[in-house]
Amino acid sequence: MIRAIVCLLIFLFEIGRLSAQNALEYEKNYQNAYQNALAFLRSNQQLLKAQLSDNQVDIHTILPAVFPEMVRYSEVQNMLEAASLEILYVNYGNVYADFSIGRFQMKPSFIEKIESYILDHQLINYLDLSKYTPTQPKAIRQERLRRLKDLTWQLRYLQAFYTIVQHKFQKNFATLGAKIRFFAGAYNRGFDQSGEEIEKWLTIRAFPYGIKYRGKQYIYSEIALDFYTRYFLKIFPKN
Repeated sequence: MIRAIVCLLIFLFEIGRLSAQNALEYEKNYQNAYQNALAFLRSNQQLLKAQLSDNQVDIHTILPAVFPEMVRYSEVQNMLEAASLEILYVNYGNVYADFSIGRFQMKPSFIEKIESYILDHQLINYLDLSKYTPTQPKAIRQERLRRLKDLTWQLRYLQAFYTIVQHKFQKNFATLGAKIRFFAGAYNRGFDQSGEEIEKWLTIRAFPYGIKYRGKQYIYSEIALDFYTRYFLKIFPKN
């Protein structure tokens, strides 16, 4: 029995060591984008704390969970993107164009799922996110894109995402690290997936280019947890 426990501890230590190495390699390979994401957090510390503190949202969970997408935003923000994609989305919906927007790399389909969950479960603190002055589908989609380009709206959507994950999965996490990894998996894989699928995703190397890419990939949740471990508390110290 003792030997089995020792072997398990050695195995877990080795897994943790390899995870840390992969996260460090990711930071090195995307150094400029990584540092830009850190700089954004430092320069917007007070704004982020103020905007995300409502509705019992834990910034120690939500910001690490989305940090890898912030790095991705810093990497691709100067690429020619979206005018034609926006036109396709406004006219035909997310089946024809579904693309990442803004600091937290949110897609229109992600926001539509948030809106639907809010209405289906009557999450009263977020009903405003599902309300639009226009009534025509094209005009609603255009307004949704306008919101997605606004940092204040994206922070509201982050609040809603956190609350939805809490509401849907009702999980008790043994550690903060486990909570960060699960929320990161839900953000990257989709909160509309099952808990089992999200847990499976925590071991999949599919970031930042997606599951079909055959080159070097990383595990999204490992990057999120490593950011929390090495940087988060330096930027957002506990009171």
